[in-house]
Amino acid sequence: MKRIFLTIVSLTLLLSACSKDQKLTSEQLKAIVLKDANINEKDIISSKIEKDANNQVVVEISTPQVDYKYKVDGNTGKIIENISNQPTSVPTQAPAPSNAQQQGITLEQAKDIAFKDANVNGADVTIIQAYLNNENEYDIEFVINNQEYDYEIDATTGAIKEKDLDIENYVIPSASQSSNQNAFGITQEQALDVVLADLGLKKDQVHVAELKFDRSDNEYDIKLYYNNVEYEYEINASNGSIHSKDID
Repeated sequence: MKRIFLTIVSLTLLLSACSKDQKLTSEQLKAIVLKDANINEKDIISSKIEKDANNQVVVEISTPQVDYKYKVDGNTGKIIENISNQPTSVPTQAPAPSNAQQQGITLEQAKDIAFKDANVNGADVTIIQAYLNNENEYDIEFVINNQEYDYEIDATTGAIKEKDLDIENYVIPSASQSSNQNAFGITQEQALDVVLADLGLKKDQVHVAELKFDRSDNEYDIKLYYNNVEYEYEINASNGSIHSKDID
């Protein structure tokens, strides 16, 4: 009886020791941070995971709008500390934004905010440009009924920072006009389709960081991310041809 008791005690201690040695994988730790920060994996630009001597793990994840940095227990997955969580365009000495400001909005959500404010249907407008600028704002410019609308939308909160309506009639150039008149042969969405076709990808697989019209060159400038790789394209606005592309 005594031998059976000792055997049970030894087995219990062995199982306890094994459980203490269990560690979470890098992918599991990354998933914990993604869930806590409410990040979609396709929006990630880069990520880094480092472990220290105490089996505490520092997980760093960057998106086009926000840099995330967490300290996580490598055994249990418990979040020990949210070290920093700031918009990428904010200087490092600036105070971290509140939790409500950390998640940010997408380019498509910013467009919807502008369309709703202008009381127009997004399907009826012609997008001139829509991109994230260096001040962490979405610059959105579109035309409908020969009127031009310009919006600046805060990329963190979705607040309208500035808006302007061109009261003069804005005539959309036809595709037959010369390129130095900024002729539109294709729409912004068609230009994006050209890029996606060239990459062999679908729209829901990528994160579009910049999509704007360059009047001086009559081109659409498009920047997007896929699997932590940055792609930049210049698309001719008259005929849809790829003028240049760059992979970073």
